Amino acid sequence: RIENYAKSRVITCEIDTIQNLHNAYDSLTNMSQGDKIMNNQKFWSSLESTTWYEYVRCCLKYADNIVSDLLKNETILLHCETGTDYTPIISSLAQLLIDPYYRTLTGFAVLVQKEWLSFGFPFGIRHGIFIGMEANEQEISPLFILWLDCIHQLLHQFPNAFEFNSELLLFLAENCNSNLYGTFLFNNQKEREMHDAYIKTTSVWSDVLY
Repeated sequence: RIENYAKSRVITCEIDTIQNLHNAYDSLTNMSQGDKIMNNQKFWSSLESTTWYEYVRCCLKYADNIVSDLLKNETILLHCETGTDYTPIISSLAQLLIDPYYRTLTGFAVLVQKEWLSFGFPFGIRHGIFIGMEANEQEISPLFILWLDCIHQLLHQFPNAFEFNSELLLFLAENCNSNLYGTFLFNNQKEREMHDAYIKTTSVWSDVLY
């Protein structure tokens, strides 16, 4: 209940549905195919029509607003519709902006682990990667990819503020769906422990940090 947080500033993230986000991503990937880019005389208008970067803009704007409030010593309560979709995007972006530790390689790994994996973002459902089950197309959405793109935009503007570059983001974007690592399997930490993912699979950070 919101009234129980009278001393906190409540920020409600009103961003479009994950289904529409998925549609925007499909439009983006469709127009970004090599031959279509080369033959597209209206590239920028076509890019805008995908609406993908409207999602990027909204996420960065929410994160920037949170940072501004935190710098005023305000307590923030971040509220999203499901709590597991746009919430980790906004919260982890805000932390990345306000704390330089999370812009180091080790800090970035910590950020992904705590705000996405330990938080319980359902990678299995949202990426359509199930073991022994069929994926529900209506629940698949590229939320983690959206977050990585938001960081890419920050990297492009402030490259010297980060200890890593876009190669890391591309590596994670590829391998969050590749099944080569157990890091992004299943929907939460409990499921990964139940299936011995930490024992039977390799962590993605083993190839990033070592």
